[in-house]
Formats: sequence, C-alpha cells, structure tokens
Amino acid sequence: MRLDYISVKIIKTIAINPNISINQLCNQISITRRHFYYRLETMNDWLTKNNFRKIDNSRSQGLTLLDHEVTKILDQLDLISTHHYELKSNERMDQILMYLILTNKPVFVDDLNQINRVSRNTTLNDINIINQKYHGIITFKKKQGYCLTTDVLKQRFLALQIIQMHFKFKSNFIYQLILDTYNQSNIQDISTIIEEINNVILAVETSLKRHFTDKDRQLLCYMLLITLLHVINNKQNIVFNQQQQNYLWFTSEWYTAKLVQKTLRINLDIQLPDNEILFVSLLLSILKSFHSDEKISQQDSNLIRHIRMLIAEFQRLAGVYFIDKIGLQRQLFMHLKPAIRRGLFNINIENLLLDDIEQLYPQIFSITKRVVTIIEAEYHFQFTNHELGYIAMTFAAWINKNKETKEKNILLISEDGVSVTSILEQKLRKLTVIPLIIHLKTLQEYKQGDYPKQIELIITTTNLPDIENKKVPVIKVKPILTNHEQLTIRQLLENRDYESQLPIMVNALMNEIDPYIPKHLRSNIRVKFDNIIRQNVALIGLPIKENLTLEQSLHGNIGISRSQLNWHKAIDLVGQPLIKRGLIKTNYLQEIKENINKFGMYMYLTPNIVLLHASPIDNQHLPYLSLLKVTKPIPFKIGQKSAAASIIFLLVPEKTASHIKLLEQLNVLLTNEQKLNDLLKANNIDSIERVLFNS
Repeated sequence: MRLDYISVKIIKTIAINPNISINQLCNQISITRRHFYYRLETMNDWLTKNNFRKIDNSRSQGLTLLDHEVTKILDQLDLISTHHYELKSNERMDQILMYLILTNKPVFVDDLNQINRVSRNTTLNDINIINQKYHGIITFKKKQGYCLTTDVLKQRFLALQIIQMHFKFKSNFIYQLILDTYNQSNIQDISTIIEEINNVILAVETSLKRHFTDKDRQLLCYMLLITLLHVINNKQNIVFNQQQQNYLWFTSEWYTAKLVQKTLRINLDIQLPDNEILFVSLLLSILKSFHSDEKISQQDSNLIRHIRMLIAEFQRLAGVYFIDKIGLQRQLFMHLKPAIRRGLFNINIENLLLDDIEQLYPQIFSITKRVVTIIEAEYHFQFTNHELGYIAMTFAAWINKNKETKEKNILLISEDGVSVTSILEQKLRKLTVIPLIIHLKTLQEYKQGDYPKQIELIITTTNLPDIENKKVPVIKVKPILTNHEQLTIRQLLENRDYESQLPIMVNALMNEIDPYIPKHLRSNIRVKFDNIIRQNVALIGLPIKENLTLEQSLHGNIGISRSQLNWHKAIDLVGQPLIKRGLIKTNYLQEIKENINKFGMYMYLTPNIVLLHASPIDNQHLPYLSLLKVTKPIPFKIGQKSAAASIIFLLVPEKTASHIKLLEQLNVLLTNEQKLNDLLKANNIDSIERVLFNS
C-alpha cells in the first residue's frame, strides 16, 4: 500500500501535532475535510501494513497516533517519494482512460500494467468496469492493442471530466501522466510550453476582461497541454457539427481563441487548426469566471432575463422571497452560463455532493428540477441531476440568508429502529423548503443532555419527562406522521414570528377577564397565561395565523374589465379592491410596474394567466389575493413566443410563507382543465365566482 504526497503530509502533521482536530489539520495544510476522508482508509491500510496502529479519530481527543510509534512512522515516511503512490481502483481506471486519450496509437495491456503498476488481471478487470460504465468505450484490435471507440471531441470532454474530478481531491497523478507523455513523445522542453501556456492564459483574461479562478486556470492549462499534444502528434482532427459551430463562431471567446492561435504560432511554432480554435473557444466559455467590465452580449442578456424568470418561479413555488435577488442572479449566471454550454455539447460533470443534496434538501431539489424547465425550454436541452444539484445548492444558500427561512436546528428523539427513524427524518425534510439540521438522539442521550443547546424545535416519538419545562416547542408524533402532525410541524417550522404573536394572545385573554379579577392579581395572571401558551403552542399547532381559503381570500376582490388595457392600467385595476380596504398602498403596485418595465412579463402561470406580486409588506399578518378578468386580452412575450393574458391575479405574499396554501389551492384549480376553460370563458363576476368556489 503506497501513499500520495498529501497522505504523507497528513500523517506527518498528526504525528507532530497530537490531538489536532480535523478542522485544524485541514486549515494547517490547506485541504478540505473531503480530502482527508478520501485518503483515511488508504492511510490506515498503509499504517497497518507497516505494523503501526491506525489513526485514532476521537471526537474528544482529536487525531492521534501511538506515542511510541511516532518516530518510526516519521522515519518510514521519509523513505516515500511521489513515485511510490499506489492508485485506488477509480484512479487506475481514470489513468487508463487518460493514457488512451493522450496517446496517438493503440496500446497493449502490458503498457497499461506498467503505468498503473498492477497485474495483468487487475488491468483487464479495470477495462471491463470502464466498459460497463462508459458503454464499451474501449475496444481491442487484434495485433494492435486497446484503443478508444469515441471521436476526439468526446475524448476531450471525457478528459475534462476526469481532470475536474481529481482537482477536487488534489490528486496530481493526471498532471504527471501528461508530463510523462510529452517526454515520451520527444517534444521540445515541456517547461517552455507550460510557461507559454500560462502567459497565454493571462492574455486570455485580459482579452475577455475576466478573472478565472485558480482551479480553472489550472484546468485550462491541462486542457491546452492535451490539445497541443494532439496537434503535434497529428491526432485525428476534432469535429463539431454545424449547430455547434454556429453557436461558437464570432463570440468573444472565439475571437480570443484566434488570439491564442496567433500567439502559439509565433512563440511555439505550433499551428492550431480552425476546429481546435472552436474547441479553445468552447473551453473558455465553460469556465467559471468573475466578470469585470466585460460588455454584456445579447446571449448573456437573454440568459439574465431567463434567470430572473427562474428566480420568480422558484419564489412562487417555494413560497419564499429572496432578500438579495441581484446577488442570487449573479451567482446563478456564473454557474448557468457554463452549464448551458456543457448541456449543449453533452459535457458531463460529476457532483460528489449530489446524494447529500437530494437527502438534505429534497424540497429545494424538487422545486429546482421544476423551475429549470424555463432554461431547458429556451436552450433545447435537459440538465443532468449533477448540474441540478449545484443549482439547488445555490437556492439553498440564498434561502438560508433570509431571517424568516434560515436553517432550523431540530432535535429528533426516537426509540424506533434505524430504518423507521430514517424514514421519519426524510419525511420531515420534505415538509418544507427551510433547511433543517436534524440531531438524532435516543431518550437516554436526551436525558443525559447529549444534544446541542441551540434547538428550535423538539420532535419526539416517545414521552419526555420534562416537557413542561421546555422553552422551545415540543411535539410528540407517531413514527409514521399523520396529516395533522405534518401540518402542525410545518406551521411550527414556517411561522417564524409566533413569539411576537404571544403578547397579542395574552392581551386578548386579559381583556376578556379584566372585569372579573382584582387589579393586584393581573400581573401574576398575565405571567401564567404567557407560560401556558408557550407550553402548549406546539400542541395546538400554532393557529396564530389564519389559513385563508381561496374563497375567503378572493371574496369581494374580483373585478372585470371590458376595455382594452395596458399593463399599468390593468395593475391599477386588479389592485383597486385591496387599496380600498386599506390592505396595500399604491407603492406595492408601483414595484410590480417597475419590475415589468425592467424584466418584461415573467410572472405568468399559463399563456392566459399571470400572477403579479412584489416583495412582502412589513407588519402584514395575512396574504392577500385579488383577480381581474379582462375581456380583451393583454399581449406579452414568453421568450420569442406571443401570449395574451385574460386573467390577472394579484398576490400580496406574507413573510412567513403562509400564502403557500393559497398558491396550492390556486394550482389545484388551474390544473383542472375543465375549470380553467370555464374560467377563461366567464364574462361576469357571478360566473367567475361559480367556477372558483363551486367544487
């Protein structure tokens, strides 16, 4: 068992710093926890093989080795060089693929044995697994050897995927393989080529007026090395179809790639063919970059417009409102611009956190999957789940920025089996878009106080001994949640301001009994009422906010217009009932108008129905809804397609997301094809109400 240089560095750091925590270790040698755990099994195997005890990873004591073994371990590590690194199975397979991509000829199994330093049977088994994963990508030609069956473009995309994967673990064997291939090809001094490529990358950043991340500079360097190797060795020319060529031609990246071609011809005497210029331009377009003063292209403007629609749709479905929409828009743009290129060119990436994202944020992931259809429909491709995972992570981060939707710490106490408890935990996560940190504890651990103190909700499947003394809501549930329990928990999670509502409830009770009690008892009774409500708030499911039905919300708020209206006039009319009742002011309508002026009509439910809304209003305790039916539809655009709205809903959302219930009822209504047709045909208020309120 052999170690790479990072594994050696980890063991040496633990040896020199006994009881160091994982976080301290990672900060000290500039790695992530993922890098540590990725190598832990290999390090322990090496220690065991050399007759040392494994690394002791104790929560209370940190990372330690046996004191009397430390000196011998350090002596053994000093004998190790980077050439002693033994690859894991997935690394061996990636090295086989990279070797076949880099070479310009078929290779025999002995060559592959040598680069991985393993037996013939191990290599043949690795090839078999590769072919299962990549659908027969490696073939064997008699008297020639093993080679790849895919074209050069797909090989480059595969190389890109492999390099990106190993960047995450700080593995350097891919880079070493590239250098070894150059040396075996008797090409001019590799250090000169690398120096010139790094100079080219700096020139690219200046030309595009962008700043690449360090990781993407390194990625670009590796991919340019592979490209030059293919050109020098006269490997089969890379081919793009006509649609792909049209997408890349005459972009800012294409002009910059032409500059790269000229520079390499002058300084290295290497001539990039025209199709390689297209590949370089594609590379530049899929890198994550920080823009400085680069002029926004028409393509970028179109993407930004669709990102705004994406954000608006996510807010509508999730019932949340982002406080920093500009920051969210910028972050999504940085990811989606290269992601769209990857989607159009079938470039795969691997998201190592995908399983965790789907498990920890199931609602956010599900909603993300629905809203990205806005982007997919515009660009005619479908995101992979790995790409969706990154988009969902962005939404989760922005949800957590809002005070009202910030992640909650939940203590889950269960005496049931692991499987039942796991199902319960997943059910809780699916109840809300609010990120949940769930601490699983047994009753014994709870009694011992072995849980974090910053708990905001306790959910238990068993009786707790001191429930009446708890200052946070406590709810007892069955292992399989009932509908009522789900509703209660969701209210507890999403009604963030129940604390501010308690004085209102106490005052209401005091006002009722005030005529019947002596003045000197009022203070004590007020304290008792406060305590009673706090202790029982979980049991009553927090019915502080009234959950309005669609009928209750729209009652008296329905209008009809038979005139030809523009958007400004229509917004005034649909908001009129709410203004008359003093529920909103004209500035709420003005915010909607300004959004439409800036971004166009992006708040549509169907080509015939729009749902207008702005940010929640301060000190508002209920959501409001109104409806305007226009007999002369108002035209607007959905992308390049024309649409015309006949029905306009105006929603005034509420900060704690209680309006989500109204949206769910509205969604049920509008997905009923018969009711939707009847609503569009209705020509007076009575007929509209019959469609809306008659089940």
